[in-house]
Amino acid sequence: MNLDPAKIAILRAQPVASPVSGELRRQDQVFFVAADLPILPTLETIFESDCQKPADLFYLVFNDEAAFSRGEELVRQIKKNFRGFVLGRFGTAPSGALIERAYASGLDLLEVSLNGGITPERLETLDYACTVFSRWSVIGTLPAESRFKEDVETLAEHGIVPLVTLESLRGNFAESALSPIFKHLVRTWRHHKVALKPLHPLLSVATPLVTPVRGRGIVALLDKVDDARLRTTSDLRRLLRVREVEASFESAGL
Repeated sequence: MNLDPAKIAILRAQPVASPVSGELRRQDQVFFVAADLPILPTLETIFESDCQKPADLFYLVFNDEAAFSRGEELVRQIKKNFRGFVLGRFGTAPSGALIERAYASGLDLLEVSLNGGITPERLETLDYACTVFSRWSVIGTLPAESRFKEDVETLAEHGIVPLVTLESLRGNFAESALSPIFKHLVRTWRHHKVALKPLHPLLSVATPLVTPVRGRGIVALLDKVDDARLRTTSDLRRLLRVREVEASFESAGL
């Protein structure tokens, strides 16, 4: 991925925000979906848009466990009815049991907000999530003002995708400081060979980074085949994980 300096000023002035209560909006290939939306009308709206051009990513936000409980069935229905990857962002570090539920419900990607930086408890949560979700499917999102370089390296070394958010950027934070931050982020991704393909739609709208242009002809066909492989592998892994958990409960007589 490459940095587009022109996008820095645009996003600095108007960062892409997470969905607020009752909100459903589409930006390019990303659907931002509030977890408290009614299921049927939401699916109908997504379906109408998806028929015109399929979305590649569904982005849902859960502030706490109660919010996830309210939106859990919506996650299941989105995963069941649409081909795009499903990302769930948690405002606070979820418990191990909640991570298991989130994965079983259909989340392909788990994002945890790290406002205030990394703590041992948060890192432990993310490490556990990495044992549940596929490799490079757990994301730690840092504010641009954080102790950035050290935290980015720590996350990547643990197999967690480091990401930067501009949502809570202070007004006095210099625009010129953003370019080195994102350049360092890209270098870290490359050094650790972080798999970013499912996140490309989000990175395109929420960061000043530009994703590679898809080729045409046989290259485009191979790219689509690779997309299908990623989705199939993710779904099969989830199925096996859920069956393993169910079997362990049955053997325990629960």
